[in-house]
Amino acid sequence: RVKVESDQIWGLIRLLPGYAGLIAALGVLIMAGIDATQAMFGHPVLPPEHDPAIGASLFAGFLVGRALTIGVRASRAPHVELH
Repeated sequence: RVKVESDQIWGLIRLLPGYAGLIAALGVLIMAGIDATQAMFGHPVLPPEHDPAIGASLFAGFLVGRALTIGVRASRAPHVELH
């Protein structure tokens, strides 16, 4: 859930603080680090059925979906005066 207040005149958006995006971004970094480590050493750190690239793409997909949700809600939200 993302609560958005937008001022369409000035193009301002106010979001309530949340940690879901930060956690997803850290998940992408961790999964990419594991994948790079596997490529650097030439042998898997995790079992082959647990591919870190798949986890990184899931976290990245969450971030893209969140960005689209914020954009849609900001464009449809009622006008609020933000200073």
